[in-house]
Amino acid sequence: MELTTEHLPILDICTNKLNFKIHQGLGKKIVIYKWLSPYSDLVTPYSMFIIAAGALVIKDEKVLVVKEKGGQRKGYYGIPGGRAERGELIAHCA
Repeated sequence: MELTTEHLPILDICTNKLNFKIHQGLGKKIVIYKWLSPYSDLVTPYSMFIIAAGALVIKDEKVLVVKEKGGQRKGYYGIPGGRAERGELIAHCA
């Protein structure tokens, strides 16, 4: 939801009573959001980026999947991959 500084009373209600979070503000505009998933909030802070890679491995008409060991997706299956650490090559994080 995008609000302007003229909507400050609404912003107060949204953030303090309805559990919205402020995502970013620029000039007179303020962007807020509310995470609806039962899993942890995955919205990144403004101006933040994460480099990640995944690999789709197919052999003999079968697709390789891995079971997540930890985090909010523990127990779920997905393609192999991961986030790059600072200074790590993208090829090494998959």
